[in-house]
Amino acid sequence: MIDILFGIVYMITLIILVSFILYVRIYRYNYFDNVAQIALLTALTVSILFIFLPTAPPWFTYYYGFNQSSNITIEKQYAAAGLWNLEKEIKIIPISNILWEFSSFKFGSFPSLHIIVSSHIYLILHNMKSKFKNYALILLILNSMGVVYLGHHYITDVLGGILLSYLIVKFSVKN
Repeated sequence: MIDILFGIVYMITLIILVSFILYVRIYRYNYFDNVAQIALLTALTVSILFIFLPTAPPWFTYYYGFNQSSNITIEKQYAAAGLWNLEKEIKIIPISNILWEFSSFKFGSFPSLHIIVSSHIYLILHNMKSKFKNYALILLILNSMGVVYLGHHYITDVLGGILLSYLIVKFSVKN
């Protein structure tokens, strides 16, 4: 049951991000430039980190250890990690195929983009003094527990994501 809860939270983060951007664009337009700047700075920073500091996620080390061999054939279902259980329960969503085909950073564990997105949403809503900030905090907490539980990230990936999000928002948001 907890696999399903965390799996759903993990999978809907992108939908929540798009909804958040639309909310800011429509109802809080004066914050839209800040959100765009934060998104650009985040994309650049995380891309650089993923390229120059590739980090194997927990699911990889669980199944393959710390083997440096280039002869490893990675199984798609292993990349789904704990989401594999959700895929077995909800048979209409091919989670392992989605994660495998659309993820360009299979070794981009540090920092967690799911946590950065959740943290950005919370921090921006907090700065806006929005009534939705408490829901965003719940999303951040569930995502933080979920990415570790599902085997997609280490606790250090979560903490690094929150710290990076805080720094980017702090230096991007105009007071």
